[in-house]
Amino acid sequence: MAGSPKIILSALDWGLGHTTRIIPVARELALRNVHIVLAGTRKQLQVWSEDLPGHSQIELPGYGVRYGKRLPASWHVLRQFPRLLSVIKTEHKLISQAVAELGIQAIISDNRYGVYAPKIPCVMVMHQFVPPISGPGRLLQPILWKGHQAFLQPFQEIWVPDHQQQSSLAQSMRFPSIDKPVRYLGWTSRLSGIVPQAPDFLPPDMPAPDLLCLLSGPEPQRSLLEEVILNQLPIPGKTCWVVQGLPGHNRLPRSIPGGVLIPYLDAPALKFWLPKAHTVLSRSGYSTLMDLASLGIRHIVLVPTPGQPEQIQLATMLQRQKRAVMVTAKTLRIASLTTRQSEAFGFRTTAQDSNNVRQVVGQWLRQL
Repeated sequence: MAGSPKIILSALDWGLGHTTRIIPVARELALRNVHIVLAGTRKQLQVWSEDLPGHSQIELPGYGVRYGKRLPASWHVLRQFPRLLSVIKTEHKLISQAVAELGIQAIISDNRYGVYAPKIPCVMVMHQFVPPISGPGRLLQPILWKGHQAFLQPFQEIWVPDHQQQSSLAQSMRFPSIDKPVRYLGWTSRLSGIVPQAPDFLPPDMPAPDLLCLLSGPEPQRSLLEEVILNQLPIPGKTCWVVQGLPGHNRLPRSIPGGVLIPYLDAPALKFWLPKAHTVLSRSGYSTLMDLASLGIRHIVLVPTPGQPEQIQLATMLQRQKRAVMVTAKTLRIASLTTRQSEAFGFRTTAQDSNNVRQVVGQWLRQL
């Protein structure tokens, strides 16, 4: 394609995982002088403005899914499905208008099923073809996959942020057959390829924490885990940082018993402080795990979000591989975490060079 193509880049807004994992793809497009149009919610656009400044933006409605305290996430998604279909219809209308008005020539969408347009190449970025189901419910997976394929029809190919076989995180969540071309991006992390930098509000010579709690994900579970952690502080003789994962808020930290409460750390700050922390506690979200892998984090404690089978499956797998310690919010005992560090060795080597983003993006652009 002659000249610089205009490409819409979008992502699902459940938590920050999809928002941040698409950033390496955007960086590669920018290096190739592609005109990028970012499409997302106001909160997503705020995050992207820091990592991807200077690009055009389109505001989309949020999916707004909230998970309950007890029932599985799939139940809440099913209950809200009519509203989700309405959001998909609305975002598709907005994208269609943008394609016509801006002369968009291609689309890359990370799990936003209404971000597509006929007659131009459209890519779906996804790692979970069907939701993990245990027990007899596994018999429903072929049916769910068939329904999922209907939503994938407008997209010409699939990009998977994972390895095809070796070191795969999500291989068990991929259905064995698909009638579209599939490209594997490898592990993608917004922390790869950037310069670590301490934020102004945390001096670089400040003692690193014994425990850094990296919170993320949809409400109310994010706040519930934060409450569990704060109720167990202080830890005698230990320091704890709690990073709330709240972009757009006042970022100035405040003192809490035995540590610091930090609303948000951007990518350079995370890359500076995460490797310095003795132990990192986080959810077992897919994108979070790729971030930890990219930094070679050694001592990891994973607290899967209740009701999210994917996070439970990933945490269980990594504990079985002795890469992390898995606990639940109910069994979490912060004071004992440092005594369990020998049970897991984390990611021994970094994954900074283990992605194929450059190759995949380059091949795709040449086909436009």
